[in-house]
Amino acid sequence: MYFSAPQAPSSNNPICVSTGKGLFVNADRSISVSISGIECKYISLNFKNLCNVNAVDCKATNIFDYGAISWDNTLNAYFLRCEAASCYKSGNGDGFNADVTNTGEAFAKHYTATLVDCWAHDNSDDGYSDHRHAETTIIGGLFEYNGKGGLTPAYGAHCSCYNVYSRRNYSGFMCVGEVE
Repeated sequence: MYFSAPQAPSSNNPICVSTGKGLFVNADRSISVSISGIECKYISLNFKNLCNVNAVDCKATNIFDYGAISWDNTLNAYFLRCEAASCYKSGNGDGFNADVTNTGEAFAKHYTATLVDCWAHDNSDDGYSDHRHAETTIIGGLFEYNGKGGLTPAYGAHCSCYNVYSRRNYSGFMCVGEVE
């Protein structure tokens, strides 16, 4: 997928794509996506079942879904200076969110994500949350004004954080559920 505009995108000249389920959803992990400078409003940046994701300076806001930026069952994801804000859903609404349900030797250590200097704010649930077999490294970044946790690895996920700021959340860092 290639986006192009005759002039720089702005609030008066946005690039608009709507699929109803978010962007970049794949069925068999055969596609890699690299994007830069994409801003989504009202639709999530959903990188589900991809092989590789590289997102730089991207933003998703005003989302009514479980995650503004998500990467369920994606083998490798890298986010640099991305923003996930104002995500709402009854009982959920994370800024950055991943859930890895595939298991077994063939999938071991494949589902990794790295967030570098990302910003998650004003989400109804967590600024960042991943689940089950997801493995995430967060370097730098700010997670603030989220309804529950700033950063919340849950139900068996693995997360390493370095130089991360979490402020003005219900809880700064939370671990939820038992290891599977």
